[in-house]
Amino acid sequence: MLFSLFYPLFQTFGTLFGVIADFWWLFGPIVLFPILFELWMNYIHTKFAMSINWIDIEVIIPLEIQKTPKAMEQIFAHLHGIQGGQNILEKYLDGEFQLTLSMEIVSIGGDVHFIVHTPDKFKGLVETSIYSQYPAAEIRVVDDYMKALPKSLPDDTYNLWGTELKFLKDAAYPIKTYPQFEFQEEYSTKRIDPLSGIMEAMTTLRPGEIAGLQFILSPLDDKWVAGGQKIIEEMLKKTQGPPMRFMSSGEDAIIKAVGMKTSKLAFATRLRFIYIAPSVSFNKGFRGLVLSAFKQFNTQDLNGLRPDGDISTSVDYFYQKKHELFKKQALYKAYLRRSFQWRHLTKAPLVLNIEELATLYHFPGLEVAAPLGRTSYKKAEPPSGLPIISQ
Repeated sequence: MLFSLFYPLFQTFGTLFGVIADFWWLFGPIVLFPILFELWMNYIHTKFAMSINWIDIEVIIPLEIQKTPKAMEQIFAHLHGIQGGQNILEKYLDGEFQLTLSMEIVSIGGDVHFIVHTPDKFKGLVETSIYSQYPAAEIRVVDDYMKALPKSLPDDTYNLWGTELKFLKDAAYPIKTYPQFEFQEEYSTKRIDPLSGIMEAMTTLRPGEIAGLQFILSPLDDKWVAGGQKIIEEMLKKTQGPPMRFMSSGEDAIIKAVGMKTSKLAFATRLRFIYIAPSVSFNKGFRGLVLSAFKQFNTQDLNGLRPDGDISTSVDYFYQKKHELFKKQALYKAYLRRSFQWRHLTKAPLVLNIEELATLYHFPGLEVAAPLGRTSYKKAEPPSGLPIISQ
């Protein structure tokens, strides 16, 4: 009885399997293509990545900086020139992909350094961009400071804490930027350096401790602007009714702020922070110093920055020690490799325009009281008429 009921179904499956067996040579490539394509892309991407020669450039800032972060904004505008458009052959045969830069602020035992981790092919662009705005700066190629550390942490000697930062709202809303840190006094305009809090925290480190703030930058085209335009259009629709109403001053300010952000060049950015110290002297309170310094960039009606709990090394659920170790190792490896894409592939990077980046990463002026390494001299051109001695 049961067999007679299911016989037509068995007959259908039998016929289907027979067709597949007869035409496996046709279905096989279709089924296997996505797998083989993924393996091929991984192979050529790895091969291309291994061919890149990375260097570290340290910028020793001038003794006196009179410029505002606007100068750094111009540098980021120049660095946007690393954007490359790979053709089909370069992308799918050679494995080429968009290269990145890592702009880093590093404290080694309280001594703060400004580092640019870059492919050597961009060395000239980086140096020219910086010298164009800070001609008195000293630029030199140095060894990667991370080479002095083990390939994997934490271990029996060192512990670490770290996180990536994410937005509070949609990427089209801007954070508080450097023009908003200026205020007018009776006879002059005063400026508060946005990096003051971060610099103060990083200079408190003791010998053997390292803290690094890492901006992994990948230039964007203008496709991301559509998200900002959609926000503006939706806000404008609210005033068109029914019922008709006037736009509030707050809504008008938001529209202008979103319009400002989307009007400037932007980078997809991984904003990553790490703190490494000997386990015996690990300062758990350092986390609070750093995170509180980033709150100054937050506004109630626009945007702000906060730790990404999925990427942070902190864990507050079951199997805490095991998951905490795994997350620490993953974050450390990402920092060590300056990874733009890593195990959290679904996590979208920040979108920061050049004004926001200049707010978060610039060479501090004298407003920053924290002790920083600066050049102790000013560069000057040789005097005209200097005799030339030929050999």
